[in-house]
Amino acid sequence: MFIDGTQFGSTLSNTGTRSADIGLLRIGENVSPTSLSDFLADDLQIFSTVQHTSDYTPSTVVEYKYNTSKAELPEFEYTGNAIKEFISFSGTATGCKFVVDDKYWDGSSWVVSDGTYSQANTISDVNTNIESITPDGKVLNIDVVFDNSNTTQGSITYLTIGYTGRKYLESSIILPEMEKIGDGTIKLFNSLTATKSGSPRFQLQIGRSGNYLYFSGSAWVVSDGTYAQSTDLTTWNLHCSTLDVDGEIYGQFKVLFAEGIDQDSISELTANMCVEEYPTDNPYVQLTFKIYTEGLEGFDHVATIAGSDLIKYILSIDDVLMYHDGSDWITSDGTYEQSNTEAEIETQKSTLISVAKTLKISRIFFHSYDSTSTPELDTLTIDYEYAQEQRSDILRCIVAGYNKDNAGEISTSLIYFRMIPKTDGYNGNITLRSGLLTITPNSFGYFSQLLIRGNTYKFYVDDEEFTATIPNKATASFLVSNGTLIIS
Repeated sequence: MFIDGTQFGSTLSNTGTRSADIGLLRIGENVSPTSLSDFLADDLQIFSTVQHTSDYTPSTVVEYKYNTSKAELPEFEYTGNAIKEFISFSGTATGCKFVVDDKYWDGSSWVVSDGTYSQANTISDVNTNIESITPDGKVLNIDVVFDNSNTTQGSITYLTIGYTGRKYLESSIILPEMEKIGDGTIKLFNSLTATKSGSPRFQLQIGRSGNYLYFSGSAWVVSDGTYAQSTDLTTWNLHCSTLDVDGEIYGQFKVLFAEGIDQDSISELTANMCVEEYPTDNPYVQLTFKIYTEGLEGFDHVATIAGSDLIKYILSIDDVLMYHDGSDWITSDGTYEQSNTEAEIETQKSTLISVAKTLKISRIFFHSYDSTSTPELDTLTIDYEYAQEQRSDILRCIVAGYNKDNAGEISTSLIYFRMIPKTDGYNGNITLRSGLLTITPNSFGYFSQLLIRGNTYKFYVDDEEFTATIPNKATASFLVSNGTLIIS
């Protein structure tokens, strides 16, 4: 056999008639295997006649063609920032086209390819339209489809993909200032919870110091404001109990986001604090004023009391501490256990005093049941029957005069008077209010009455109302003239 003028195998000399059944072609018969060599034939020529003295005459040419094939290139993955956009596609290749992320350009848009050569694009087509591809993260898949009409083998020397990267810069946000509302201060930082994505970190300004703190690994120290000097959520919760927040009411967080290809976010941040606890040992206030009375007529307070909190009182009668034990008024040892609520005193008020005595609110207890709240007293109003007997510790003035009607005539009509309520005591909210008293003039309209010096009274004379303050002297005159009351 001769290929391109080169003989392969031995020259065979045979006689006889060539059989039409012969279909075996042998090359290199009777040649030592060490003499055989590989060869590549684009065309194999088969001859229809046998010639002994000249070249063979070819009758049929069989051409070898490469089948359609598809190769998937190694996945293109960018290890830096996420791809923002593709800008170019170039390279050296023959006999092939390309499918990008399972899509090809159909002349108007990128659509899903069936993987055939007809649904693939040349380097030029891909380059022209690659900017229309939206990057999916950092990975790009390229498939190479080879032509099935080529008698030469397709090949790729190189491919170059141009792109621009996306990068999130380090940044931070300062959250609104937090303020502990109500009584008390912050005692302890318990925990920090966040609804977030990625790895935001945190810094805290305690009070209004202007300094943001982070945990350095051994202590909470002032940060330089960078992500590197900020604290992740796990570390924060491990060490937040050592933050020096005792006595503070203000705080402000800074949230920091790292530089990187992924965008961090935070949608909710909750700081859990232990605030100052209210004492549960029943603190009290003690009032100093006294009233001289023949009977308690009313005991009423306006207070804010939550849950099982309570406000309780101990009264002092002629300087002896008293409370009602459920059966009678007895001596108190001054403790919360031997005190009464406002409702208990109001219920038992009629049995407290029967003759003139001094009355004093000796103690007001503020009982916090579980330290999370405390009762608040807004006002306390005490109605009592004013006692008129002389007392060495109360300076009196004898007010005397004649009762006259509007026409100036002597009148024996009753004169009514009441001491104007006196506000004193705890937060200025304790009100002492006497009952309405009566003066009875004699048959000549004359009367005299012991009143407390410096106190102000309301007088009701012949359906007229007057207000006057008792002068600071032993005696004073009482005169109603031209619609005016004069005590001098």
